[in-house]
Formats: sequence, C-alpha cells, structure tokens
Amino acid sequence: DIYVTDYYTAKPVKAQDMTFVTGSDVMGPMGNEYVPVSDDKVKTFMLDHKGGKSVKFADIKAEDLSGEKAPQHKGH
Repeated sequence: DIYVTDYYTAKPVKAQDMTFVTGSDVMGPMGNEYVPVSDDKVKTFMLDHKGGKSVKFADIKAEDLSGEKAPQHKGH
C-alpha cells in the first residue's frame, strides 16, 4: 500500500482512497503539487486554493508527474 498525508487532517491515508488536486496555489518543495484531499473536501479545496484539476490516484500516470513521457526500459 502507498500512503499519503491528507491535506486537511495531516493523517496518513491510503493513496487509493484520496483525490489529488493539481494546479492550485499550494506549492511543495519542487513546485506545483498533487495535493491529496478526501472526496468530501475536493470542492472546498478547489475553491479555497484555485485548484485546476482533480484526479483519483489510479488515474495518475508517470508523465503527469514529470510533464513528459516516462522513459521505457526493456526488462523493467
């Protein structure tokens, strides 16, 4: 299992159970972040922090995180 920290509760939760918001005014150490929030807080977060897009964990691809296609390695 992969765990992330819920933005509002600061508690560890399974990433699969969260919605991630990007394009907001919440910045992390490497710039714009995918911020994990519970489904019932997505609208609030998007309004309060000018969120641009919400996505479930299963729908996030490597190229979404890097801004470019992830390299493909044979045998991996």
